[in-house]
Amino acid sequence: MDILVTRRLTLRPPLEVDAEAITTALQNKAITRYLGRPIFPYLRNHADEWVEKNSNGKNGCVYTIHRERLIGSVGVYNASAQGEAPVLGYWLDEPYWEKGYMTEAVRAVLARAFRHFDAETIRSHVHKDNIGSMKVMERLGFEHTGEGQVFNAVRNEEVPTFHATLQRSTFEQMFGSLETNKAA
Repeated sequence: MDILVTRRLTLRPPLEVDAEAITTALQNKAITRYLGRPIFPYLRNHADEWVEKNSNGKNGCVYTIHRERLIGSVGVYNASAQGEAPVLGYWLDEPYWEKGYMTEAVRAVLARAFRHFDAETIRSHVHKDNIGSMKVMERLGFEHTGEGQVFNAVRNEEVPTFHATLQRSTFEQMFGSLETNKAA
């Protein structure tokens, strides 16, 4: 897997040295309350397992996000079932919210993931009360496709979600051809 560089960020595959920063960030309930399936409490061994699972690129296009230090993660993961589209997931450390970093990072990873998976569609879901993530998805061309619920261990309850998909053709119309790397 390659390193992605955007205007303000560097994205690279997870490394063992990232585990401590990941652990610290994901102990923040303000972050984990919006994750699809958070582990709570999030411990160092969880970060070590996540890094090991995602560092080799076999689980999809998974990157840690860096700006002076690790500030988050974004990945497009292999589908859980045959025939399903790959799925997008991400988180950002709270001090970096509302600065456009996540939109920038996700755009770069989506461009890479469409090529990596040779996919026509990438899907995602967002908690209905996660306004920041809904804005990211809207800016990148995701379209609402349904609703559901997911259990969130931090909240200790089922949380309503919006489901969305992004078509490769929509992404290319918005950001340029993936064949010329303009979209990234």
